[in-house]
Amino acid sequence: MYYNSLLDVRSKTETATDSDNFIDILKELKVLRSQAMKSLADKKIDPSESFNIFLALYNDTKNDLIEDIRDVRTRAQENKS
Repeated sequence: MYYNSLLDVRSKTETATDSDNFIDILKELKVLRSQAMKSLADKKIDPSESFNIFLALYNDTKNDLIEDIRDVRTRAQENKS
Protein backbone atom coordinates (compact mmCIF):
# COMPACT_ATOMS: atom_id res chain seq x y z
CA MET A 1 0.00 0.00 0.00
CA TYR A 2 2.56 2.55 1.10
CA TYR A 3 5.44 0.96 -0.78
CA ASN A 4 3.96 1.82 -4.16
CA SER A 5 3.31 5.39 -3.07
CA LEU A 6 6.86 5.65 -1.76
CA LEU A 7 8.27 4.30 -5.00
CA ASP A 8 6.12 6.78 -6.95
CA VAL A 9 7.48 9.64 -4.87
CA ARG A 10 11.00 8.33 -5.31
CA SER A 11 10.60 8.17 -9.09
CA LYS A 12 9.70 11.86 -9.19
CA THR A 13 13.26 12.69 -8.21
CA GLU A 14 14.42 11.48 -11.62
CA THR A 15 12.71 14.40 -13.35
CA ALA A 16 13.21 17.08 -10.70
CA THR A 17 15.41 19.90 -11.90
CA ASP A 18 15.58 22.50 -9.15
CA SER A 19 15.46 22.74 -5.40
CA ASP A 20 11.78 23.76 -5.42
CA ASN A 21 10.92 20.49 -7.18
CA PHE A 22 12.90 18.50 -4.65
CA ILE A 23 11.34 20.39 -1.73
CA ASP A 24 7.85 19.63 -3.09
CA ILE A 25 8.78 15.95 -3.34
CA LEU A 26 10.14 16.04 0.21
CA LYS A 27 6.84 17.52 1.43
CA GLU A 28 4.93 14.79 -0.37
CA LEU A 29 7.19 12.21 1.25
CA LYS A 30 6.46 13.62 4.70
CA VAL A 31 2.72 13.44 4.04
CA LEU A 32 3.11 9.80 3.06
CA ARG A 33 5.00 9.07 6.28
CA SER A 34 2.27 10.78 8.31
CA GLN A 35 -0.40 8.70 6.60
CA ALA A 36 1.51 5.50 7.27
CA MET A 37 2.04 6.41 10.92
CA LYS A 38 -1.64 7.27 11.30
CA SER A 39 -2.59 3.91 9.80
CA LEU A 40 -0.24 2.24 12.23
CA ALA A 41 -1.72 4.15 15.17
CA ASP A 42 -5.25 3.32 14.00
CA LYS A 43 -4.16 -0.33 13.74
CA LYS A 44 -4.96 -0.42 10.02
CA ILE A 45 -1.51 -1.80 9.35
CA ASP A 46 0.59 -4.23 11.34
CA PRO A 47 3.84 -3.04 12.97
CA SER A 48 5.70 -5.88 11.27
CA GLU A 49 9.10 -6.19 9.66
CA SER A 50 7.46 -4.92 6.49
CA PHE A 51 6.66 -1.61 8.16
CA ASN A 52 10.24 -1.36 9.40
CA ILE A 53 11.42 -1.85 5.82
CA PHE A 54 9.06 0.92 4.72
CA LEU A 55 10.55 3.24 7.36
CA ALA A 56 14.09 2.39 6.24
CA LEU A 57 13.20 3.10 2.62
CA TYR A 58 11.48 6.31 3.70
CA ASN A 59 14.61 7.45 5.55
CA ASP A 60 16.85 6.58 2.60
CA THR A 61 14.58 8.51 0.26
CA LYS A 62 14.45 11.51 2.59
CA ASN A 63 18.24 11.56 2.94
CA ASP A 64 18.67 11.29 -0.84
CA LEU A 65 16.28 14.20 -1.36
CA ILE A 66 18.11 16.36 1.15
CA GLU A 67 21.39 15.60 -0.59
CA ASP A 68 19.82 16.37 -3.99
CA ILE A 69 18.61 19.74 -2.68
CA ARG A 70 22.09 20.56 -1.42
CA ASP A 71 23.65 19.56 -4.75
CA VAL A 72 21.21 21.66 -6.77
CA ARG A 73 21.76 24.67 -4.54
CA THR A 74 25.55 24.24 -4.70
CA ARG A 75 25.46 24.06 -8.49
CA ALA A 76 23.24 27.15 -8.62
CA GLN A 77 25.73 29.05 -6.45
CA GLU A 78 28.63 27.91 -8.61
CA ASN A 79 26.83 29.04 -11.76
CA LYS A 80 26.33 32.51 -10.24
CA SER A 81 30.08 32.86 -9.70
